[in-house]
Amino acid sequence: MLSLYQDIVANIVAGQPLPEAAESWSRRPFTRAQLNELCRISPDMGQDEIARRVRATVYPGRPGPTIILGGTEFRYDVPNRKPLA
Repeated sequence: MLSLYQDIVANIVAGQPLPEAAESWSRRPFTRAQLNELCRISPDMGQDEIARRVRATVYPGRPGPTIILGGTEFRYDVPNRKPLA
């Protein structure tokens, strides 16, 4: 990433146009409300759905998925490791 950053800064300094990618997002990004809903696990979900939600929402430094049982909220313990990006 550092190399890409240096290339972009060099292009800006040289007055060259920024590169354009032909790629595009395959779907719209999640809104905050959608992400918050994805973090909610309910007791009626199957094991596969719970595993997918945990995998999709666990990130160091961020709150993990939650489940509410009997009025008490339980939060998934997010591993304390260096973020991937």
